[in-house]
Amino acid sequence: MFRTLKYTLGDDGIAVVVIDVPNSNANVVSNDMAEDTKALIAQIKTDEKVRGVVITSAKKDFMAGGDLKAMVEDFNRDISAEEAYEIATSFSPLVRQLETCGKPIVAAINGPAMGGGLELALGCHYRVMSNDPKAILGLPEVTLGLMPGAGGTQRLPRLIGVRAALPLILQGTVLNAEKALTAGIVNEVVAPDQIVEAGKRWILNGGEGVQPWDKKGFQVPGGAGFADAALGDFYNLAATTVARETNRNLPAPLGALTAIAHGTAVPMDAGLQIEAVEFAKLIRSPVAVNMVRTLFVSKGDLEKLKARPANVEPAQIKTIGVIGAGLMGGGVAQVSAQAGLNVVMIDANQAQADA
Repeated sequence: MFRTLKYTLGDDGIAVVVIDVPNSNANVVSNDMAEDTKALIAQIKTDEKVRGVVITSAKKDFMAGGDLKAMVEDFNRDISAEEAYEIATSFSPLVRQLETCGKPIVAAINGPAMGGGLELALGCHYRVMSNDPKAILGLPEVTLGLMPGAGGTQRLPRLIGVRAALPLILQGTVLNAEKALTAGIVNEVVAPDQIVEAGKRWILNGGEGVQPWDKKGFQVPGGAGFADAALGDFYNLAATTVARETNRNLPAPLGALTAIAHGTAVPMDAGLQIEAVEFAKLIRSPVAVNMVRTLFVSKGDLEKLKARPANVEPAQIKTIGVIGAGLMGGGVAQVSAQAGLNVVMIDANQAQADA
C-alpha cells in the first residue's frame, strides 16, 4: 500500500509507522512520501482500531528533509510564482493534517532529524529522542540559502518561545538529545532501543492528540508579533543584526524572520500561509539556487570524488613542502604536522623559517 512507509497496527491499537524511502541512503521528502503521508492520515482517521501512532525510521537518520537534488533540477528553469507556491505547499499542509487528525502522534527520533525531519517531528504531539550521540536535530535551511518550509518557523516559536527559537532558525544551530530536551523541543530522551516503547507508553497513559497551539486561549511563550512591546525591540535588533552580518546579500534569514514575526502573531493556519509565501519567494531567488547547488549538491559530489578520473589509484601523501613560513604557511604547516604528515618548510632565510 505504501511506498515509503511501513505500517503495523498492534493489538494495543497503536500503529507503528516506519519511514523507509527506497533506493536512498536517507529519508527525504518526495512526491511518494507526500502521497503516502496523505494515505496514512486517511487511514488513521477512519480506522477506529487506531488509538495512536508512533513514527520512526528504518534508516540511521529519522528524516533528512527535502530532496534538494530534485529541487535544484526545478531551480534550473524559470519557476513561476504559482509553481513556487505549489512547491512551498507540497508537504506543509500534510503535517498540519497529521497534527489535527484527532489521534495522538508520537515522533520516535532514532537519528538525525534535520530540516523537514524536525518539522515532521514538531507536527507530532510528543517527541521521544534517542540518546545516541549521532542523534541530532536542527533547522539548517538558512545555511543553504533557504528557510524552513514545513511549519518550522511557526511550530518551534510556539513551542519554546520566539527568543529561544530565533537563533536556532536564523543560525541553523544543531542540538544533541540532551540540549534538545533542555530546550523543550523533545519531551523525553531514552536508549535507542526504547524510543518506540516510550512513545507507546505515552499514548497508553492518555496522551492527547491536540497541539498546545490548537487549544483555546493559547499564547506563544514570551509573546509574539511586532505589536508585542516586549518583542518589538528584539525583532528590530534581530533584523539589524541579520542585515549587518549578511550585508543584505542573503535573503533567507530575513525571510525566516519575517515569517516568524508576522506568522506567530496570527493563528497557526494563517502563520503557515505566511511561511509558504516567504518560502516561495526564496525558491525563485538565484541566491538560493546557487547556494543549494554549491553548498549541498556540488559539495556532496566533491566529497564523494565524483569528478575523479577512473582507474587512478589514490595517492598516499606522507610529506609536504610549504614555501613561505608566514601566517598562512605556518598555519598550513601546523595542521599538516598535527595530522601526522612530514613537513618541510622553506623561506627566504633561516631566521624567517625558524620564526
